[in-house]
This record gives sequence, structure tokens and C-alpha cells, in this order.
Amino acid sequence: MVSNTLKIEKEYDIVIKGAYGAANFGDDALLYSLLSNISKDKNVAVVGKKNNYIQNIAPHIDFYTYNDNVKLKTKVLLWGGGTQFYDFFSLKFFFKKLLSVFNNPNIALKKISKRNPGVSIQFNKEVYLSIGFGPFFSRKKEQTLAKKLGLANKIFVRDPLSYTNLSKYIDKDSIIVTEDICLLDKNNYVIPNIKRNGRICIIVRDWNYDSSSIHIDKAIRFYQDFEEQSKIDFILFAQDKQCIKKFEENNIPYMQWDPLNFSIMEFSKLIAEYSLIISSRYHGVIFGIIHSIPTIAIEIEPKLKQVHQDYLSQVSLWEKPYEFNLLSHLIATSNILQAEPKDNTYSLKTILKSIEEEFCE
Repeated sequence: MVSNTLKIEKEYDIVIKGAYGAANFGDDALLYSLLSNISKDKNVAVVGKKNNYIQNIAPHIDFYTYNDNVKLKTKVLLWGGGTQFYDFFSLKFFFKKLLSVFNNPNIALKKISKRNPGVSIQFNKEVYLSIGFGPFFSRKKEQTLAKKLGLANKIFVRDPLSYTNLSKYIDKDSIIVTEDICLLDKNNYVIPNIKRNGRICIIVRDWNYDSSSIHIDKAIRFYQDFEEQSKIDFILFAQDKQCIKKFEENNIPYMQWDPLNFSIMEFSKLIAEYSLIISSRYHGVIFGIIHSIPTIAIEIEPKLKQVHQDYLSQVSLWEKPYEFNLLSHLIATSNILQAEPKDNTYSLKTILKSIEEEFCE
């Protein structure tokens, strides 16, 4: 980890930016896939959040936090997937942040008075790879970010919804629709002859933006009323404090992604053994698709509905207001869902190779 007390300058072939290092399995899997497919002779750095585990995922890679006082030079700045460009807002979320400021005034003052400008990146070329774009509460912010992305040398989006949102503001011919990075790298995760355990995996997450957070209570209630509770496991992809509190209040066991104790592939294999996945996490659905597991997406935000629409043969949708009868029906019919390979001319390795050949030589 680079100290934020020094101003240094280093040069790289590729610098990757993303939400890595927040102990979120989905984002960490994106980074793992990227680093697994970049040529070994390339000098690579990663910029993410402060953490104590990234070396487990990215050994021998220089890692910087957004607050490090460092200047980097790179041939390619690569925005590495995920939902990095969006704008959610709710009064509930606003007041939660406001309360946090009142309870921690010293932290707020430090942010206001911070003189450290953070990491600075000078790049020759800029690429957005399989990103999600939207939704946006503020139309002005949407337009501003879209114009910024429009200056890039290449833009790949992960789904048709992101394409629609972005093409309102920039030339649609400059946008390439692919898939999520982990799906582009799915052959890396597939386990031959995996044995299903006959169990249901329910993946939920904290949600502070609207009434969709009720899905946590509904999932718990469904579990409590289920005749064979022992066949249901709750799994968390991140440090979801609201979910953990509810599980502990109801004496419900759960598992959680811990990057200090699991590798990406170990956790992926754990998921692969389930016979059915129900998920409000986008990458819970993605890994269901990767492992050809019938999957039910919980519609807490637009990208969960979109992934259902993109993979209708394998992903069904538990829509708001999350009625129990609908979920029971989806579970009962899930055994007829079959994964069908999506026609796609892209793979992560071929995309990264083309970027290297065009911009890094």
C-alpha cells in the first residue's frame, strides 16, 4: 500500500479503476477476472478503496487507494466494469447521511478541510469496459457523466439498458454492448461435473434508497414459513449491516463473503453447488447464470429487471411488492428453466487483447 504522505510518480501500461477493496464479492470478482486475462508482461496498477486483503486477489499488482497522494502515468486508464455511474437518491438515504455527519463531526470536518487531492492519473487512452450506466435521479448529472464518457477512446456497456441510457447523449455507434465482465470470463469459473446440493441460496443486500428494502423482511418471512428451512441458506456478498441485524434478531444463520478466508474461486464454487438461487445482488444472478443454475432475481432496482430480460431462459423475476405466492410459483417452476448460451462474439480475453494491441504497444 502506498503512503498518502508522499508525492511520487510511477508509469504503467494499464491502470484499472473500480469499486474494488470494499469486501464486495461482485466487485472483487470483476477485478479477479480482469487481472486473470491481462497479459502477464503488462505493468498494471489498480485504484480502489482502502482495505487489508487486496493482495490475496491481486498479488504482485500495485494497489493505490483513491486518497493516496500519488501521481500515476499510464498508457490506458481502464474503468473496470460494475455499476460505477449512477445517481440514486431518497429522503431516507439523505437523512441517514445527515445523521452520520451529526454523530461524527470530526470525520466531516476532515473531509471538508482535506488538502490531499488524492490519486492523480495521467493517461494516453481511456476505456470503459462492460460498465453499467444508470439509473439517475438527476438528469443533469446523467448528461454530465454521459458527455465525460463520450470522450473515451472505447466504451463497452454490459447491457442494453445502459446502452439506451448512454446513447441519449453520445453517438450510439461509439458504444459496444457486451456482457458483465464475469460473464465474459465465464469459462474461467465453470466447474465440470459439479454436484448440486438440492439447496436454495437466498442472497439479499442492504438497500437504503426506497421501499425495496422490504425485500429483506419478505425473504426472512418466506424462510420462516418454509416447510424445510434446513434447505435454505442465506448468503451475503458484502458487509450488509442491516441484513446481519435482521438475521441475528430472528436467529437465522448466514454466510458472508470474507476475502481474508475465501478466494474468489472458492466462493464461486460454493455458489455453484446450489440448485436454485434467489438474489437481490446483481452478481448473485450473474454467478447463477455462469454456473447454469435456475435463478430468481429480486427486483430492487432496474438492473435486476434488466438481467431477467436479457436471460429469460434462466432468470425469472420476483417483482415488487414481493408477493409470497409469486415466489412460491417461481420456485415450483424453476426446474424447467434451462440455461442457454447467449450468442456473443466477445470474450474478456479477446477484448483485453485488442485493447493491449491498440493502445499498449
